[in-house]
Amino acid sequence: PSDEISKTWIYGLESRRGLAKVDYTKLDELVYFTGRYVLIYSHQKNTQKVFTCHRKDIAQVQLHRDSNTIVSAEVGDDPMIFVWSCESLVVQQSFQAIGSTTVSALSFSTEGTRILFIDENFVKNITLWDWKINEIIFRGLIDASIVFSCCLLAPDRFAIAADDQVKFWNKYHEGFTNKQAIWINNRQPEIVSAMTRTLTGDNLVCGSVTGALLLFHGHSCVRYISAHSGTITSIIQSRDGYITGSKDARI
Repeated sequence: PSDEISKTWIYGLESRRGLAKVDYTKLDELVYFTGRYVLIYSHQKNTQKVFTCHRKDIAQVQLHRDSNTIVSAEVGDDPMIFVWSCESLVVQQSFQAIGSTTVSALSFSTEGTRILFIDENFVKNITLWDWKINEIIFRGLIDASIVFSCCLLAPDRFAIAADDQVKFWNKYHEGFTNKQAIWINNRQPEIVSAMTRTLTGDNLVCGSVTGALLLFHGHSCVRYISAHSGTITSIIQSRDGYITGSKDARI
C-alpha cells in the first residue's frame, strides 16, 4: 500500500543497557530511549517528541550540561553516532564508528565539542571524537572484560572504569598515556559503576558497586564516603551538589 504507518505514541523505557537512563532538559522534559527511538516527554504538556534517525537499537544516550545537545549511539557493528538538538531534533553531526561494535559508554567534554566513547569489542576500542570539526583526535585500545563508565575531564584528559580498575588518560607530546588510580590509605580497589566530573572539571566523583562515593584529585582517591548499601547506578551533577541513585532504592 502507498500509505505509511505514523507513530502516535511510543511506550517503554530501555532498562537493560547502561546505568543512567533518564535526564532532564532545561525545559523540564524527560529524555530517555527505547528500541531505536530517543523520546523527549513533556509532563506539563503531555506531549512527546521522537528522534528517529537511528536504524538499529540505541545503546547509549547522554545529554550535555547545556540541556539541549544530545549524543546517541547504537548497538551492533559499525554503529552510528548522532549529535543533535533536543529542542529541534535537528542532527548537528553524525559519525559511523567503522571497526567498532556496540557503544558501551560515552561522555561529553565540558565545553561539549568532544565526545569519548568505548565499544564492546573483546579488546575495547577507545575513541575521542571532535564532532564540531568531525575529526578523530585519538583512538586506542583497552583490554578489559567490561567497561562500566567513562568521563571526559578535559579536552585531552579522561577517566575509564573497567573491571576493578580506574585509569586516567592524559595527552603528552608522545601521545596519550594512562595511569592507574591510587586508592586512599591503601584501600582495596573499588569497582566503579558510575562517574561524573566536578563543576570545575578538575576532579572526578565516582560511585562504586559497594555503594561508596569516591573523590579523585589527579589520579589519586582523596576521599571515601559510605553512601548507599547497594550499587550506585547514576550520579547527576546539580547546582547544589550531586544526586545519586542506587540499587538500594534510595536517592
